[in-house]
Amino acid sequence: MDRVVAAISNLVGAPAHLAARRYFLVKTLSQSALQQLFAAVPHESFELKYTYLRSTPTTAAHAEAAVRTGADMNAQSAAAAAAATASGGSGGATSGAAPVPFDQPLEQRLECRSGNSGSSTYLLRSRVKKGGKRIELQRPLSASEYNQLSKSADTNRLTVQKVRRVFVARDLIYEFDTFIEPKTHSDLMLLTVEVEDRTAALPPFPPGMEIVKEVTNDWRYESTQLSAQSTRCEDLS
Repeated sequence: MDRVVAAISNLVGAPAHLAARRYFLVKTLSQSALQQLFAAVPHESFELKYTYLRSTPTTAAHAEAAVRTGADMNAQSAAAAAAATASGGSGGATSGAAPVPFDQPLEQRLECRSGNSGSSTYLLRSRVKKGGKRIELQRPLSASEYNQLSKSADTNRLTVQKVRRVFVARDLIYEFDTFIEPKTHSDLMLLTVEVEDRTAALPPFPPGMEIVKEVTNDWRYESTQLSAQSTRCEDLS
């Protein structure tokens, strides 16, 4: 049910309660070693491209639309929507008091996800300040909306592009990212693990992955920082 809630929340642009995440720097693998590793691990593979945006009236309007259509949906209402949809109802409508106004978006980025089938999906992720709190919103985009918003790309930031492999091991969800862009970080490999408790001990990592160190609280490995033109590979040592 938690994953259904998260899926519904993502569709309407609402923030969802997600499991905690831990991040690990993985020792760089050659392409042949990478292929050999994942040949034995059932996984889903796709490419992600992040484009950071300048704040403009157009981008702000998209963030406001995300707030208006779903930011006040809590987990219970999302679960109710999922249940209504499963039983044949419309389920997706929201009502009630007007949403709390938000300040200018703190950060916005476009996300393009391309699968092996050649099809792509598009998303606008906005970090905004609302009611004195920082929240993150997601809003699906059409191809035309994506192309239009791409014109507002922040030229002071680099595109972040990576291949993500998602797999399940010992009942935990792993995301293994190998970076393509920026070129300065093309040998960077990060592993993300979804956990219920960040302080709990983790089971052994999949064979073939050598963990260099945990970087959960190291802001230098966040995509926002990797997109900064001033960030160099040696800054991550």
